Amino acid sequence: MKAFLCRCLPLLLLFALIFTALAACATEPGGASGASEAGGASSGAESAAEGFPLEEKNFGGKEITVLCVDRHTYGVMQFVPDSELKANAVNDAVAERNNLIEEKYGLTIKAVGENFPIETLRLAVTSGIDDYDMICDTMMGMMPLIPENLYLALDDYIDISHEWWDQNANELLTLNDKHYLLSGDAIITDDDYTYLLLYNKTMYADNAELSGKYGDLYDLVREGKWTLDVMYEMMKAVAEPDETGAWSENATYGMAGSINIGNVFMNAGGYLPAERTSDGGIAIALGKDANLAAFDRVYDLFSDSTTTMLVERYPQNGWDIVNTAFQEGYALFYSTNASSISIFKNAEDEVVSFGVLPNPKFSESQDRYYHTVNSGNSSVLAVASTNVENVEATCYLLELLGYYGKHTPFKSINDAYYETTLKLQAVESDDDAEMLDIVFGNRIYDIYTMMPWGSSPTLGQIYGQVLTAGSNTTVSLLESKRQEIETDIQNTLNEFSKLN
Repeated sequence: MKAFLCRCLPLLLLFALIFTALAACATEPGGASGASEAGGASSGAESAAEGFPLEEKNFGGKEITVLCVDRHTYGVMQFVPDSELKANAVNDAVAERNNLIEEKYGLTIKAVGENFPIETLRLAVTSGIDDYDMICDTMMGMMPLIPENLYLALDDYIDISHEWWDQNANELLTLNDKHYLLSGDAIITDDDYTYLLLYNKTMYADNAELSGKYGDLYDLVREGKWTLDVMYEMMKAVAEPDETGAWSENATYGMAGSINIGNVFMNAGGYLPAERTSDGGIAIALGKDANLAAFDRVYDLFSDSTTTMLVERYPQNGWDIVNTAFQEGYALFYSTNASSISIFKNAEDEVVSFGVLPNPKFSESQDRYYHTVNSGNSSVLAVASTNVENVEATCYLLELLGYYGKHTPFKSINDAYYETTLKLQAVESDDDAEMLDIVFGNRIYDIYTMMPWGSSPTLGQIYGQVLTAGSNTTVSLLESKRQEIETDIQNTLNEFSKLN
């Protein structure tokens, strides 16, 4: 993502660019348990700012059909604009991009929205129907089905090293030597479902002890001093029971979230529940000493019902209760997806003044901040295996979508997404945009959590289940599941090996 200041060009300069263009045409502490797999910078080494680097082609008006999620605000809109929607930054940016691609490259996009696109594609492929050229659906839905040959291996068609493709995704979203799934600047539904922290600016400022000691939280992040221990100190400092002395939904908490917070914060330290082995296998890392010690810290923070409110602790309407608690100022921090920013922005009721923060480091010596991509909602792209006649055009379009999601003579869809996301009540600072750049530029694709290894709880669900178990049962729960999980892992590896 470009830095936010680059997105704030004066309008005259923006118009000048338009007309000119149209005229021209953790290693610490989790190094042994997965941090090395988290990837480096999320963009490729090259820069294509001077122009689209591929040979210019015109496909004479060829239509490419994308099967996509219609239950997300931007699921369809990121491909095709809504003609009835007026004055929407993302919608307008998509329209401009599509017009340019059609006029210059002779490609048009048709979007087919479905609740569960992967099931529609699965039926089409097994029936030999080639109605869909490409698909955009959730990682959790698409990744486990790679062995079913639903998608093309893209290595011979797309240069995945281009800077608009997320290199972390390229490294982690595969279990063999081929790449089937893409994430990056071509879409915005990957960003919208990345975990981050929101914080209550008013609550923090009003706590003289905390704000006096730590000052500007954005500076704390920049200095690399935003850590788990600092966050926990703040959580404890603001937590108060309700007026009856109970820790109810009317109490004030340091943190709001769901049991996903277990995986989110383990990933924030660079820890993954499994790891690749030197012989190409996968070993469970969740039970290693370093991981267990790290989860002890996470467990102490978020199993404490006097500092953390979790959705799952409320038998009914848990999500509404937690969302409302933060919205109305009863929680200092909220561990949530980036999509919550737009939700709060569009809320009819008043929302507390809040800002954006990355997930904290486990210690100041950790190399960077890590952010989990929500595999159940965040999207990836793939080309349908039944796509024979339109393969070249489809892959060329994917490169165009990626390039023009990053480099445009007009406002890109990613710029428009930032603008839409950040225009909040009392949140219009460049600081928040800088924090989003940190979040989106340092993402973890936890493939081991999204794979269905073991019956419930799966390998990826163990941390969440333990958080509400009443005691830290990680070791005993893992050992009771280990054989089943290891069998499923080996079966998955066998299936992927057949694709090589």
